[in-house]
Amino acid sequence: MDTGMDIGGKIKAARVRADLTQEQAAESLGVSRQTISNWENGKTYPDIVSVVKMSGLYQVSLDQLLKEPASADGYLHYLEKSTDVVGSRARLSKFILAAVTLGIWAFAVIAFWLFTGPSDAMGYSLMFLWVLLPVTGFVVSLLIGESEDWGRGRWLIPLPMGILYMLADYATFEAANMAAFHRVNPPDLMLLPIGAAISLIGVAIGAGIRRLRKGDIQVRLGGKAAGWGRLFRGKLPFYGILLLCYYLLPALIRDTGGGILLLLGAMPLICLITGYQYGKRYALRPFFALLAAALFVPSVFLYYNGSAWVYAVAYGAIALLGNLLALPAYRRRQSRGQAGADSGGQER
Repeated sequence: MDTGMDIGGKIKAARVRADLTQEQAAESLGVSRQTISNWENGKTYPDIVSVVKMSGLYQVSLDQLLKEPASADGYLHYLEKSTDVVGSRARLSKFILAAVTLGIWAFAVIAFWLFTGPSDAMGYSLMFLWVLLPVTGFVVSLLIGESEDWGRGRWLIPLPMGILYMLADYATFEAANMAAFHRVNPPDLMLLPIGAAISLIGVAIGAGIRRLRKGDIQVRLGGKAAGWGRLFRGKLPFYGILLLCYYLLPALIRDTGGGILLLLGAMPLICLITGYQYGKRYALRPFFALLAAALFVPSVFLYYNGSAWVYAVAYGAIALLGNLLALPAYRRRQSRGQAGADSGGQER
């Protein structure tokens, strides 16, 4: 029997002893059921992070999974190579996040000087300084907080994010003002804590998602413990729809009637449909409803008066309702998947 089959056999035996189906294990580990099947059949190897997760999930030591040299030499060689790959990917990921952040910042500044006239100043301020740059800072910070690659250094990210946000205003409106009046002004330091606070919220949410994905926090649903799994990766389109709904659509509204229609009609409908589609794919997830509410809160300070915070509660409740309405569709989908697994002989 080859190395892959030996390692795969140990993984399968550990899962069976833990009384978990492939689907339950896949949900807790944040991978597909087919990936679990490939590991157990020796078609592919799990990465080191997945091995550590399986050790905790299956309640077995790493020694039990890997310590027999005769069967694990090939896998350990694979881990050595994959560790180098992971390191390279981590560096590339950091570079991409930095490049995207600086690129969007530079684009916002260039757009001000090349495409913005006196009559466009308010629209630019709303679109770039109050929507694009804060959302970029939040999303990038969330990704940093969620990533394993940044370590404790993730908590330092709000400082440069706050500085970038402050300098965006200084390089646009403040620079134009200084050029017009031929004087040098200091940057508006009040913008630094605003940008830093937005980034800190993103890092904190990302760090929470990372902990949930690792299985540090579990919820009970239907009387069985189930890991929350990955709450961000693979779900970005759902969160993106909410961000566009909350921050792009209001910028397009020109009158009070349109604003009322948006708040009482379009936004609730979008939250309901998005919650339904999310629930249809991922089942009941209260975190999604909480996020649907939390993402709306900053928009209150951008577009509305203080009393509009009640809409955050309403939209979170509507998203949760969509989740609940999707449960029958989710169960039908899972039943079809289980039937296919059984017929293909993939179950234990």
